[in-house]
Amino acid sequence: MKISIYGLLLLFALSVKVSAQPAAGLAQALRYIKAGNTLREANQFTQAAKYLNQGLAGAKNAKDAYWMAAAYENLGWLYRDMNDATQATFYLNKAFDLYKGKYSVSALALQKFVGGLKKQEEIYGGIDIGARGVKVSVIALQYASNGRPNFRIIKAESINTGAAEGTPAAFAATAKAVRSYLDTLLNRRSIVRNRVFVVGSSGLKTVLENASKLPDLNKALKSELSSVWPNDIPFIDAATEAELTVRGTIAQNEWLTTATLDIGSGNTKGGYFTADNQFEYVDFPGTSAMTRKIQDSGKPVAQSAQQVYTDEMQSVVGRELGRKPEFENRRKIYVFGGIVYALITYLHPQETNKTVVQFSYKDALKFQDLAIRNYEALTNPDMSGIDSDDVFKKAQADVKTVREKIFKRDEIIAGATLLRGILEECRRNNPETKEFHFHRNGQIGWISGFIMKMIETEYQQQKEQ
Repeated sequence: MKISIYGLLLLFALSVKVSAQPAAGLAQALRYIKAGNTLREANQFTQAAKYLNQGLAGAKNAKDAYWMAAAYENLGWLYRDMNDATQATFYLNKAFDLYKGKYSVSALALQKFVGGLKKQEEIYGGIDIGARGVKVSVIALQYASNGRPNFRIIKAESINTGAAEGTPAAFAATAKAVRSYLDTLLNRRSIVRNRVFVVGSSGLKTVLENASKLPDLNKALKSELSSVWPNDIPFIDAATEAELTVRGTIAQNEWLTTATLDIGSGNTKGGYFTADNQFEYVDFPGTSAMTRKIQDSGKPVAQSAQQVYTDEMQSVVGRELGRKPEFENRRKIYVFGGIVYALITYLHPQETNKTVVQFSYKDALKFQDLAIRNYEALTNPDMSGIDSDDVFKKAQADVKTVREKIFKRDEIIAGATLLRGILEECRRNNPETKEFHFHRNGQIGWISGFIMKMIETEYQQQKEQ
């Protein structure tokens, strides 16, 4: 039987014993690096990583910059072959830093390749189990020229399952929705498992813990998902969710001058970064709690909403926002959540393709008034001024989604009343100059922020190695 030179090299690589200790000297380190590269070319990625890391350790001990760079370079090629552009970029940049100066040709070649890697998109998937339902997000990460990740929404949709109702039927529907979305992410879109995240929202956690029903939901999820997603599903707290939303949605150069509020179904959470990089957060009831309080009054929602807010919610909202003074002091507030999306959809349909839409306190007053007095006009906005056919069709679709799939009239009235109250508290100090902005990417904020934080943490850990 004939054996090719390549085969002999592979047999040699497999015959080398890699100990738990770094290579004894530079000569052994070179053998490890060459063996690791041979294994990489044979798609033996796990073994290749072991050899290359042992070779890198030996080159470091020998303080040989060239072979350290070679080890980093080959680790970069390894992760490129594994379709992990983040790790590939990290190792190739390490090699570039060592090559430049003495080995300018190698440095130039790597620089061009890393530039190409930064143009590649990496696909991530996130499933958010919320109080109203289950949301899936498919997002693409791409590095900007400054090295900062940018995100693009490929897909974002949700199924209303009513998990916050706490019934067995709602829990079963929620678990089935999660399974369906996992199938979409893992099988239909072939996203690698370590880039898929399933997380329960803080709002749902609060509602179910208060009703002592969180274990029941976890049981339903495990029963439905055990064969496809054996991992425990974490529920993040309000502080973490609020911080991740800021990290994933708001440009870093705005962190010290803006604040955010996410008015969700289960809870309202938000916050801001301080000059010493601390995140100050707030957490108080959301639109579902407001709806229940109005319904519990026994009076028609349209007639009682404002009075119920004044009697039962205003002090809670005022106290929570009042303990964080920057909500009043900072001029610009980003506001997310389904009820704000409904306001923008109904009152500003022409802005359907804009990622960030500014709106005013007067818009909130109009939104509440129309919801109470002329719901038909609110939910059928005039779109005659939209010239673009594409924008017109998109606006029509958005209106239909909000009207038929997201909110009923009582929920719109309750949410609009809560929104008005929140904006009133935020504008007490500077009512004329306060700016409110809706950011559409708030819906994927937590997963974008989670990914960014994960990348930053990994980079810092590797940098210290």
